[in-house]
Formats: sequence, structure tokens, C-alpha cells
Amino acid sequence: MFFLIRLFRLSIQNFGFRRIPLFLVGLMLTSSVSGQDLDDRISSANARGLDAAIAAFEDGKLDDSIQLLEGIVNDSSATTMVKKKALCYLGACFTAKKLTESALWAFSELVRMEPCFTIDSNKFPPPVLKAFYEARKENVENYESHCIDPGIQTMAVVDFKNRTYPPNPDYDPLEYLIMELLGPSLVISDSLKIVERDQIDWVLSEQQFQNQHETENAVRTGRLLAVHVVLLGSFSVLKDGDLLLTTRLVKVETGEQLFSTKHRGAFNDFERHIEELSKKIATALNLKKIYKPKANVFNSVEAGLAFAEGLIDMDKGLYRQANKKFEHALQLAPKFIEVQRQQDRIAPYLNYIAGTTSVKN
Repeated sequence: MFFLIRLFRLSIQNFGFRRIPLFLVGLMLTSSVSGQDLDDRISSANARGLDAAIAAFEDGKLDDSIQLLEGIVNDSSATTMVKKKALCYLGACFTAKKLTESALWAFSELVRMEPCFTIDSNKFPPPVLKAFYEARKENVENYESHCIDPGIQTMAVVDFKNRTYPPNPDYDPLEYLIMELLGPSLVISDSLKIVERDQIDWVLSEQQFQNQHETENAVRTGRLLAVHVVLLGSFSVLKDGDLLLTTRLVKVETGEQLFSTKHRGAFNDFERHIEELSKKIATALNLKKIYKPKANVFNSVEAGLAFAEGLIDMDKGLYRQANKKFEHALQLAPKFIEVQRQQDRIAPYLNYIAGTTSVKN
């Protein structure tokens, strides 16, 4: 800058003010842009690029999204926050395209940047989450879903076993249903964190417990996840169509059973079961602030089964099959809002499948 000012003065002396070379005026004006302004412009451009990449991802245009995301990740001027988000979506794109090594690379880079990063399970389906958990375990060497805040207690809804009598394996998919609905619904306090079912399932499959319904194995799972308490139990579909839900809350550190309770009612009474269970958990953990659980109205065993079967298909990456099950569940129970959340998770992948199918045709 000092050199330019000196050159400017010499030009005035030698040529007069009106004959200053235009290149010098342009150079002076360019140099007057502050470093902060330039950084802001670059940051804004990267943010717009990230928005475009996410929009392409949601439309199922995964190749376009990958190209944009890789550009951001390789841009040394991109902020850390933008790069982390880009790596997260990049891993999701690679997982959808079954590029396993590339997905693990993207998620590993993300975890190395922020070991406490928590992936949003509302945006990505189980195969993406499992790829993230795998990368996290390789780089952080534990199963914890987040860094523990001393002021927040953590809980895992571990497992619910079908105890219907006489035995009826047709109800086995409801094991998925109970776990899926209890976790998101038990947001009963701002001082309690619920671990997602997807991560619990991944840990259980990794450990290959012979009987994951036992309290001992539930406690072991809780220790791997570094949670304070685990919630587990069983259910039975009774002859009159009612649901009998038996639950128990166990302290991970000591294996102590904090409470055991039973709730019986029609399937569309599930919200009432959750409210009663929430109050018991709040009392056992000395939680003061209680939120009303999110309603999940499913009015029949058939609606619950259709949703649960969709969850199983979604876990396998069979998104079209899963969506058909979800649509069937909505036909049976139009107010079953949790179904819509699951459909939102797989929408980009359905768009991608639709796009690749149309290209082939």
C-alpha cells in the first residue's frame, strides 16, 4: 500500500492530476477494499454455494450436489462451519450412491474437525447415520453420540420385546415402533437428552449381544453410549386389541432399577401412556421442567405395523418400499405425524431414485 501511495504522488508530479494512468487509479481503488470485506464476500459466496448444494441434494441431484460440496471442502477460504456442513451432506450423498469408502472419508474428516459433532437424524435416514457412527468410532474410539454436558442427563430407549401371548411373530415389527416413538416423544425436559434409536440399533448390531432384552446387556449398551439411564421393557397385543406396555428405567452406573410400570390401553391411547411415563421419568431423575410429548396418533394395530415395517425397509435402504408402507400407515391413520417425519428423511433419496430410473428409461 505504501508503494502505491508513493507511485501516486510521483504520477501527479510527472504527469499532473488529470493524466494519472488509469491502471493506477484502478489499482488504488481495488486496494482500498478491506481484508474483512473480502473475507465477507468469500464467506457469502461459500454460503450460497452450500445452499445450492443442499437444494440439489434435496432434489435428488446427487452428482450436482457432490460437485458443489467438493468445491467447498477443497476451498481453503471456506469457513469451518461451512466446511463441516458440506462434509456432512457430502457423506450423505456418497452413502446414497453406495460409495462407502468416500462416505467414511467425508464423515471422518468431519469428526476430525469436530469430535462432538451430532448428526441430525431428522434429515438423514439410518444408512447415512450408521456410516457417520462408524466413522466416528474409528476416529474418536467410542460410541458416545455427543459430548456430555455435566448439567444434562442422558437416556437411551434400548429395546422392547414382543411378549404377546400366544406368541405371534407378526407383531415383531412393533418392537421398532415402540423404540421409534418413545425416543422422540420423551422430550420431557431441557435437562434430559435422548439418544436416537438409529445409534442404539447400530451399537447393538456392533456388539452382537445374544439377548439384548436383558437388563445386563441394556446396561452395557448404556455404558458404551455413556448415558446415565436406560429405558427398556416389553409389549403385548391383547385379545381385545389393547396394547400392554411394560417399562423399566435402570441406572447405568449401578444397574439399579429406578422404577417399573405398566400401561394398558388402545393403540390410540399411546400419547397418554407417554405422558404418564414422562412424569415417572421426571420424578426419578429429579427433572423440574416437563414438556408435553409430541402426539403420534395411530389408531390401530394395522397402522402401527405398516409404519414399523416401513422403518425396517428404511433401515435397509429400501426407500421405495418403505415409502409405500408409510403411505399405507397414513391411509389408516391420517394424524400419524411421525410417519411424515420419516418420509421427509427419505425424500431426497426417492427423488434420486426417480431421476436415475427416468434416465434409464
